[in-house]
Amino acid sequence: MADPSISKDAANWKDLHDGWVPDTWPQKPFFLAQNLLNADGDRHARLRGPVQRAFTTTRVRPLRTRIEAITDALLDRLEARAGEVIDLKQEFSLPLPMTVICELIGVPDDAAMREQFHRLSANVLRIEITPEESQQTWQEFPAALQRLVDLKRAEPGEDLTTDLIAACDAGTLSPEEVVANLLIVVLGGHETTVNLLNSAVLALRQHPDQLRQLLDGDMTWERAVQETLRYDAPVRFTMPRYTTVDLEVEGRVIPKGALVIVPITSTGRCPHSFPGADQFDLARSDSHRNLSFGYGAHRCPGAALAVAEAEIALARLFTRFPDLQLASDQAPPRTAAPGVNSISELPVILRPAAQDTPPHQDR
Repeated sequence: MADPSISKDAANWKDLHDGWVPDTWPQKPFFLAQNLLNADGDRHARLRGPVQRAFTTTRVRPLRTRIEAITDALLDRLEARAGEVIDLKQEFSLPLPMTVICELIGVPDDAAMREQFHRLSANVLRIEITPEESQQTWQEFPAALQRLVDLKRAEPGEDLTTDLIAACDAGTLSPEEVVANLLIVVLGGHETTVNLLNSAVLALRQHPDQLRQLLDGDMTWERAVQETLRYDAPVRFTMPRYTTVDLEVEGRVIPKGALVIVPITSTGRCPHSFPGADQFDLARSDSHRNLSFGYGAHRCPGAALAVAEAEIALARLFTRFPDLQLASDQAPPRTAAPGVNSISELPVILRPAAQDTPPHQDR
């Protein structure tokens, strides 16, 4: 992931230039988009710089208070539904990071616009999308983001979109690159955090003894987040890379011009890197070595924000509802998406701290 002979630029993809990648392939626009995910070297640094500044520790730290307020508001709304079966993904895990990322980029308090951004993000990641749906998505998504850019140009604010517009006016970014980078921020800024929250809730309910350690203060919520990132990573694969030379790996040769992806979920379960890798264990000292946010120059710029959101959300959710139960004995279904490790729905029953719950009812 840090090897300079492996490029992020599709200009190095042999199959693309040989005509083997049809225009009707739904993922083609994503692979070829001109954004920070698909660039190397100086160009990558230029595209990444304005985005990275929005996610520095200095900027993320003040956001914690706002994340706490959003979390509490969502939980207040759910408290009236204690005892019911609810889909935690739709009612909590999704609206929290979606609200945070929309506020970060300056989206107004407009439910329709926020729902549109989520729907379009989901379409980008869908494996079963038709070529017609893909074409519609790749027309609608940039147009929706351009409307946001136009809005923030007319009414600047303390947000990432305003910062990107300033970079454009200074000649650092083109107008097209502003929109392309916003698309990546919206996509990566909420979808992966949704997955992280769902996977953490699932793992902790399946390991009630470890949840008890968290609630008793014997373990930190930061450990729960890092162990979930290792044990059940929110991303299945990295974005594609392309070999610029014939590359030998453990006796096998990956030819020049090949498309290469790294299976992130597998790296977290690698027994050579993580002894006892298939065990969810908050006492591990090596969980932080996970690759869920990538590695090297392309490490996710929003990693600190995602970890902060997950720590706050999990601590407040389980403090308010320590006896939260999974509503089904069956493993929750996973979304058919090639890049993300996403649970389709997470049915749970919320039980407040004051309610007496018989032991051994974890499902």
